[in-house]
Amino acid sequence: MNESDSRSSIQDAVHGTMNFDYLTEDIKDEKLKTCIQSIIQAPTFQRLRHISQLGMANLIYPTANHDRFSHSLGAAYIASQVLKRLEIWYGKDREKKDLIDSDVKKYAFFGTLLHDIGHGPFSHAFEGLLSSGNAKIIKHEHWTEMFLKEEKEFSNTLELELGLDVDVLIDLITGRWRNRKKDKKNRKDYGIAADIISSQMDVDRCDYLLRDSYFTGVPYNKIDLGWLINHLCIFSAKELKEGAARLGIQQKGVTAAAHLLLSRYRLHRVIYLHKKVQLLETLLIMFFRQLAQLLKEDKICLSEYSVGIFLKKYLVNAYDFSNMSEALQKEARKDFITENYKYYKNLTDYDVWMLVRDFAVCSCKSKGPIVDLNAIARAIYNRDLHRAYPIKNKKYSKVSKKIQKKGYDWRVIPLELKVKAYDISKDPIWVQTVASSGKRKHADLVKKSSLLSGISKKRKTKTAWLMVYDNKDKSVINKLKKDLGNLAPTF
Repeated sequence: MNESDSRSSIQDAVHGTMNFDYLTEDIKDEKLKTCIQSIIQAPTFQRLRHISQLGMANLIYPTANHDRFSHSLGAAYIASQVLKRLEIWYGKDREKKDLIDSDVKKYAFFGTLLHDIGHGPFSHAFEGLLSSGNAKIIKHEHWTEMFLKEEKEFSNTLELELGLDVDVLIDLITGRWRNRKKDKKNRKDYGIAADIISSQMDVDRCDYLLRDSYFTGVPYNKIDLGWLINHLCIFSAKELKEGAARLGIQQKGVTAAAHLLLSRYRLHRVIYLHKKVQLLETLLIMFFRQLAQLLKEDKICLSEYSVGIFLKKYLVNAYDFSNMSEALQKEARKDFITENYKYYKNLTDYDVWMLVRDFAVCSCKSKGPIVDLNAIARAIYNRDLHRAYPIKNKKYSKVSKKIQKKGYDWRVIPLELKVKAYDISKDPIWVQTVASSGKRKHADLVKKSSLLSGISKKRKTKTAWLMVYDNKDKSVINKLKKDLGNLAPTF
């Protein structure tokens, strides 16, 4: 942002010229622009420039080098446009104007701006490191709470300058606010802010679908963002008989909303759940887990920089998560985050790449053979990847169990990829309808869009693959044919 100008603007490849002048003019807070600039210029926020938006996807899509920083600004810009439109529609509405007052707008905007502040290296890929089975024990949302409370450039600006409650902001970002709203009848209704920040039609989703499509070069994403924003509407808690207000869509906006979800479905299949992207993330987690085990056994040395400290002192304890009850996991997670935050907050993609590179060229010091660790690092660093063989969905479970039983290493990885665009059991997108009598009603989007009904939760799309590293060595394939028998794919 150009601070010397009275109207600060940002040039963006996706949205063009972005500024937040509407927000500052509407709320009429002289400090607001300074607060926005203060947060964006904070070193901890600038760290997002060094966290890739799509993890390791740039090894598959070479131009996908965009970051969490540009995405956060883009999402915040869309939030400001949504708030502007809602103000036009409801600013003078006697019943609903309080649902988008200045406090709600500030929570919606700053919640969106800071929603990804807790991401670690390679975004979601890094979360898989601390997991139990398929469940991620520590997600970026858990780290977000620490960032907002521990970093004074955030907490002072949000609480002292803007008068916001950081705990409420954290609840809105993490999605916990709606559950807590039910427990406090007199709590202020921030339902619209909650939906803008985190829902099935939130601004985060609007931005990353446009941004990821643009930078990967995948042309399947068609979102009419302007039409979608122009046909948003507000449902009060009384109208829906729920605990809080909800952001909905008018009948004219149904097709735009459906296409938003369809675009997400397509990009999940083509980008986010691309078999080689998932393979790379799986290999990265395997690399870290093996490294952590070697550190635990004192068979390897790392230099005392942030990744080395983070892994050596704490990541070795991550294995304990899988043997805990849910209550103990929650307590252990809290302790782990508190103890490791000082290391985590400085981690970026560069730290991980340095570590992978060191092992790929074998410049590390070890007390014994680390063949697998070096091989995995070389596979990632040199993009020397497995071949993909399709498996019939009904055979996946048996194939996966057999491979685990036979003790295959990193060279054979079964993957099952599940895609869903709209979860009808989660937080439905409500459509405003008008009955023949003229009375306004509401209905679930899935009932109003034939396009969407085919990819609702009832019809998950699954694909299964057997990833095999058999470069110039057919012994792995031959062993698989023998061990899997009629379950083996066509090699």
